[in-house]
Amino acid sequence: MLLLSVMYTLGIDTTFHSTGLSIVDKDNKVKFIKSIGIDFSNQNADKFFSSHINNLVALFADIKKSLWDKIDLISVINEEGAFHSVPIGVTAACISGQLKNKRVVGVNHEIAHLYSNWLLRENSQFKFPIVSLSISGAHSAIFLIKDHKSIRKVITILWGGDKNDFSGITALFEIFCHQVGVKIPSAGMGGAILSNLAEKGKDINLPELDKIQMFYEKENVIIFGCKDVGQKICIKYKKELKKKSFQQDLALKFLNKIFGVLGEILLKFAVSTNSKEMHLAGGASANPIFRNILEKLASSSNLVFKAPVKNDFCSDNAAMVAVRGKYKSIFSKGQNTIPIKPSQWYYKYYCENCLQGYKSKYKL
Repeated sequence: MLLLSVMYTLGIDTTFHSTGLSIVDKDNKVKFIKSIGIDFSNQNADKFFSSHINNLVALFADIKKSLWDKIDLISVINEEGAFHSVPIGVTAACISGQLKNKRVVGVNHEIAHLYSNWLLRENSQFKFPIVSLSISGAHSAIFLIKDHKSIRKVITILWGGDKNDFSGITALFEIFCHQVGVKIPSAGMGGAILSNLAEKGKDINLPELDKIQMFYEKENVIIFGCKDVGQKICIKYKKELKKKSFQQDLALKFLNKIFGVLGEILLKFAVSTNSKEMHLAGGASANPIFRNILEKLASSSNLVFKAPVKNDFCSDNAAMVAVRGKYKSIFSKGQNTIPIKPSQWYYKYYCENCLQGYKSKYKL
């Protein structure tokens, strides 16, 4: 039985392109949640700094004194976020903790995503060990959760042979849409567009997708062939791709293939670790096709399957930050200062892509 002394936890999320605050009670019910999005098509660091500061000022003003009085703990993302976003949240958490005399705890962004499955569910509804696939815009990985203290990343999923390549599924969907001529209204919408098309798609024979294969390499699973398949389909089915019906069939077939491969990987680790539950988390967990595939796989092996109760909990949100911090506080003391450990992958991406544009513009 867990000994929780925390009644209300305030979660602060400034991981990347949204600023969020949420308050969660001891039963994982959300008492307050609000967020403000930031346009990430322009990733200028100065813009992100100022936007998060302005957003936090507005969001903190919405928290009534009666709620502040009930808060015992402040939880904030301090690991695996963007270098120009994470420090703002950590600074706000530490200052608020000092001013309001609240405990403060820092949490890992990827691990916080796992706890989206605890929102609106009580801890008694879970049985350990659990394997959880967290798959989102910038990260794809499998975690083994033995209990709230023992959480380990067992596999990082990569979508190509280069270990420094992207691991988030959003980029894969964007690339595939671009290759086959499916229009995306804005960045980050590739997965949603494919899912919408797939709703009216039917199963067709598309042998090119068989070229997508996975290989295990120590702590990585590398999925090869995704980019090449898109190029080959574009060439072979150039005329058919102009038809909406073919785009729908292709979207369904492609998603079934990708999600099927991911499901196979997750099930393998669930069985090998004698897990009792199989979870899906991250932005892609909102996809109904993905959920259906994993639920069937889990059922076939007598495993319990869980995904977030609400789609709002799938993407980055402060509620998952709050609930993770609450459970971490069981074995972690509050801190006056929180170390900041931003994502090295994003920092490298920013230096190689965004800074190059500034150097050209200002002739540096």
